[in-house]
Order: sequence, then structure tokens, then C-alpha cells
Amino acid sequence: MQGKTKFSLGGILVLLLFISGCSSINKAAVNTGKTLWQAKPAAMRQAYPAFIRQPYMTIEMITTDIQNWEIHLLTKAKLGEVAQQAEAEIRFTRRGGLFGESTTERQRFALTLKDYAFILDEGGYYRYIYRFHHDATPWYQAHLQQFHAKKVRFIDFHYLQPLFPANTLPRSQVLRIEYKIAQDYEPMDIGQLMRNLYLGKRQWLDFCQDPEYLYDKRRACGSVEIADN
Repeated sequence: MQGKTKFSLGGILVLLLFISGCSSINKAAVNTGKTLWQAKPAAMRQAYPAFIRQPYMTIEMITTDIQNWEIHLLTKAKLGEVAQQAEAEIRFTRRGGLFGESTTERQRFALTLKDYAFILDEGGYYRYIYRFHHDATPWYQAHLQQFHAKKVRFIDFHYLQPLFPANTLPRSQVLRIEYKIAQDYEPMDIGQLMRNLYLGKRQWLDFCQDPEYLYDKRRACGSVEIADN
């Protein structure tokens, strides 16, 4: 496994500082590390230990064109016209400065239904594949500029979910949500997504206790034991 030695602790530290919003980090070094990482097959990347995999995959997701992000809705019932009415909120934290308090903000955009199909697995279900409307692109580009300026943190990918007008989608018919943010990987359920992101224990705990995520999150929270520090 000679290739694994290329991911030095120093290189990982550079990514962690970049993710945390350190403005002094050389972005060229980050891009070099990302290129080196993406040169490996996706299956090999996912086999790395979490302390290597999570920073690199987080960078991949942050820097992927928002027009390529996919949110998959798996449901036992065919949705009909309501499938065209989906929206999603992008949730992120705005830094409070040296003495200010950080705040959570949200920006809502329409989702475009890219495709849907009936799948025979798991007793049969419909998979609806959504992407963000093109209106989200200039907003996300501006958000990345604020991220590089240490004004905001990277978005909460694990809170992305399709939202519909009230009482139009029986959530009891929804199996789960899956995500395909970086296109090299197969769709991930909420647990797989979070285990491939660089998240702290507090972020896990907050998510598992937060009713804002409307769909089944047992794959993230059912087997997670978090002790308060």
C-alpha cells in the first residue's frame, strides 16, 4: 500500500486548517492535495482510515460544483405532481467574530427533478433524484468567498433534505434520503455521508437531537453513542 504514504500528517493538517477557515493556508497546497487524492480510485479513497478520509472527502464536497450535487428521495409511493415542488434549505454557520456569537443561517432554493425510476430492491421503491436549481450557483460561489474569508463555516451537508408543501408528502412512505455530492462515489445514506465528513462530536449530538431533519436518521444516530465532554 505504498500510495498511502503520500498523505502526510502535515498535508492532512493543511486540510484541517483550511476546513476550519484559516485564511493563511495556501490554497494551491490544498488543491495539490485534492488532486493527489482524486487520482486514486474512489473505492481506495473510501478505504482509508477516517482521520485521512474525512478531511479529503470534506474538501471534495465543498469544492464540487453545486449544480452536480444530488439529493435522492427513496419512497414507497409514487409522488405524482408533488415531485416537481421540492425545495431545499442550505444551512450554515456564520462566524461571530472575535467576541460575537455564531449564528445559524439558512438559504432556500428550488430543487429540479433530474430523474426518477422504480427500483425492485427492498421490496420495490421509487428513487427521485434532485439537483439544485441554477439560481443556487451564484449564491454558493459567494458563500465560498465568505468561507475563504473566515466569515462562515462550510455548509451543513447532513441537513440537506427535500422539502415539500405542507401535507403533500406522507413521510411514512419515505424510506430514506441519500446523497451524491462528490460525483465519484455511489449515493450515501445519512450515516455514510456523516461518517465521510469532518464533523465533531457536538455536531453529531446536535443533529441526532434536532427535529429539523425530517426524515429517517437512524442510520446516523441509531448506532452512535456520544458522551458529553
